[in-house]
Amino acid sequence: MPRVWYYLLRTYVRLGLFFFYRKMIVRGVDHLPQGPILFAPNHQNAFMDALLVVCTNHRFTHFLARADIFKKRLVRGLLSTLNLLPVYRLRDGFENLPRNQQTFDTTSKLFARGHSLILFPEGNHGAQRRVRPLSKGFTRLVFDFLRKHPTQTLHIVPVGLNYEAHRQFRSAVSIWYGRPIAVTAEALLNETAEAQRLRLQVSEALKKLTTHIEDSARHDALVWQLERAGATHLYPAHSQALIDRILRGERLPEVPLAKRKINFLWRWLHTPVLAVWRRQRAGIQDPVFVASLKFAFGLFVFPLYYLAVGSALMWAVNGWVAAGVCACLVVSTLVTVRATP
Repeated sequence: MPRVWYYLLRTYVRLGLFFFYRKMIVRGVDHLPQGPILFAPNHQNAFMDALLVVCTNHRFTHFLARADIFKKRLVRGLLSTLNLLPVYRLRDGFENLPRNQQTFDTTSKLFARGHSLILFPEGNHGAQRRVRPLSKGFTRLVFDFLRKHPTQTLHIVPVGLNYEAHRQFRSAVSIWYGRPIAVTAEALLNETAEAQRLRLQVSEALKKLTTHIEDSARHDALVWQLERAGATHLYPAHSQALIDRILRGERLPEVPLAKRKINFLWRWLHTPVLAVWRRQRAGIQDPVFVASLKFAFGLFVFPLYYLAVGSALMWAVNGWVAAGVCACLVVSTLVTVRATP
């Protein structure tokens, strides 16, 4: 039953992503290996990052989430059905850190059954287009599994997530799966050196799978130059080539900025829903969470709105009018580009 619920929910979320993004580019899924996989994506867009990895590969996937969202019993029960596992940080209280061993034990059992797990090796999120230094957490999890199952091989798969515009509805995104990194029990012979090697290897892979701007002081200026040169950030190799040219002192030709016309019909048809969202948006403190909460809001509220509009029109007029208006609502969403509600 848990698998049925997982696949049904993943199918529904995939449908939501189809409406939320006007374009999704997925590369590298064809070389995912058999057996347990640790997906290691960069982390720029809160919960959206995990959803994009879960929904663009065929594996039965779990992922770690910060422990503070598991505090309420009802929420904890719901999250467990969604394949989320808690990870405790120092800010959650020093006394809670030993509880991570229970999570490690659970992940080891999942890997032993051939399942996959998402863990963000940077350890935190940030909207800048750069790969931050990786934490030691993901290597401890790898070694913990290999100690318990020394005959198995665990593959680490770096994943580059590239957003055209992090917070904008109907923008574009690309997901690049890197080459698997096989880790065996031989790594336990010198854990310190192997942990350093794995962090370096994963970090270098992520820097090739996403736009990486090493100089944080020049980050905003370089992003501005990239976008003036026509970079969409969806193709990391293209973005990195432009960055190299800028750093060499080349003056890049400017591409005329496209005038994106937002579908005003869509805004007008969805006025009641957008009014509610704007009130919710005002209470979001961390900008990185905007897209995740926007997506969750739309995933549940938009279908309810369509159902309410359709039911009211069916009762007041007839079924044909109700079906026609609901069709207009859906189509207006699909033809809208880069809206920012």
